[in-house]
Amino acid sequence: MYLKVIKKVVKKDSGEHPRFIKPIQPQVVKESENAIFTAQVAGAPRPQVSWIKDKKPLKLDDRITCETDEKTNIYRLIIHKATEADIGVYSCHAENTAGRANSTANVVVVRKYTGF
Repeated sequence: MYLKVIKKVVKKDSGEHPRFIKPIQPQVVKESENAIFTAQVAGAPRPQVSWIKDKKPLKLDDRITCETDEKTNIYRLIIHKATEADIGVYSCHAENTAGRANSTANVVVVRKYTGF
């Protein structure tokens, strides 16, 4: 008995792999404030951008939204009225036919002081 080794070579299309001109930055916000991640991404063809929280795809809703400015290639993730449940590690994932890139930062939500 013998084993056959098969190598699969995947050729990437020509173009420019995604790169972060402006990577996302860590966010420290007070409870109920907005946390905003801003990234600027370059690449050709234009990369597809997605957002990840704690290594899982981030589900967008009325409170967690994203914006895209296609002229400047700026992408924003906005967490409206942040809560302790939003604490975690966030990644902006950019991918095109030439490759992929990630930028990662965390969110810290500080409780509001309510006094005694």
